[in-house]
Amino acid sequence: MRESINVIKWCGLICMVFLLLTYAVTVNSEGHFVSVNSVWISNNFLVMLFGGVFASMLVVVLCEMQKYWSSKANTEQHLFYHSLYLYQALRQMETIITDYLNNNNWRIPENLLDESVWMIQSEMNALQVTDYATFKHDENTLMVEHGKFRMDTLLRIQPVLQSGIKLKLAINETEVKCLQKRLKTHTYSGVIKPITTKSTKVAQMLQNELNNISAAISLVDKYISTLNSHCNNRYKWDDVKKKLVFQHIEGTSI
Repeated sequence: MRESINVIKWCGLICMVFLLLTYAVTVNSEGHFVSVNSVWISNNFLVMLFGGVFASMLVVVLCEMQKYWSSKANTEQHLFYHSLYLYQALRQMETIITDYLNNNNWRIPENLLDESVWMIQSEMNALQVTDYATFKHDENTLMVEHGKFRMDTLLRIQPVLQSGIKLKLAINETEVKCLQKRLKTHTYSGVIKPITTKSTKVAQMLQNELNNISAAISLVDKYISTLNSHCNNRYKWDDVKKKLVFQHIEGTSI
């Protein structure tokens, strides 16, 4: 979009310059203020030359304007769907954690949150690299709002990406604590009990991440609402949000 804007501005300036030159030569040919008629050049030739350049630049400007509007609409659609996918990934992750917190007899696998984290990171990257630029730079424009989202909001969501690692650490620390307890009591036989949310360490970690995810969901929801508002409610976000369904999982009981 920035490239189209630059082309439109540059070609528009050239177009105006040659429009003025064409007008000046046309007036001069009628008023004969300056005589440029010679064997090699004439007023008619200058009118044709400047008028031809003006017409060519005007065609370029019109084509770039069409390209700009098409690119603008496509970029807005790209932003909406990737922010929607980010919202869905966060909500699904919230559902998974809530299910495990509500069922403390489910064994927690170390990679429980890995897929959700990967999906969230993919959508964040897609939004981060999307440059949305328009002619208007006012404070309340979508261009400014998207810039704030890239520079501020995505950084505030970033800690969610550490959820998978934090869960692995909490599980490992719980297992180490269990082994240390066995060593202290000289109990060397038997298998280590599967880790569930009965573990205070794991439960607290999941609860903290649930709070972080809830805050991230609110931020993304606010961004999508702003995007939808600037697009004149084109995407019907309130209606779409009500129809979203998130799958509950069935954990493995111990």
